[in-house]
Amino acid sequence: MSARVVDRIDPFTSKATIKSKKQKRSQGSSHYRTKNAPELQALPQLKDTVPAEQQELFIKKLQQCCVVFDFMDPVSDLKSKEVKRACLNELVDYITATRGVLAEPVYPEVVRMVCIL
Repeated sequence: MSARVVDRIDPFTSKATIKSKKQKRSQGSSHYRTKNAPELQALPQLKDTVPAEQQELFIKKLQQCCVVFDFMDPVSDLKSKEVKRACLNELVDYITATRGVLAEPVYPEVVRMVCIL
């Protein structure tokens, strides 16, 4: 049995030929978003809203950030990608500058945004 194992091992085979036998995995990012998804619209700034409405707007922005884009095509959905980028930056700034933002009603939306597949 050990003779068979030794016969299979070829010490002269280069690592490059071994690696080239592995199939490359596809990124597959295009399956995340359908072509008929609505374009993202910019929501009002959190700092410009009344404090009573900030949590509702915060949740809407989290929901807006759940949209996943295909970055394999860099020119598609440019406006929506920019809206999402600005929204994510605003959320980070708002969370770091404001106390008590992450209240219990916000948790499910935060988890949903982070776990989008």
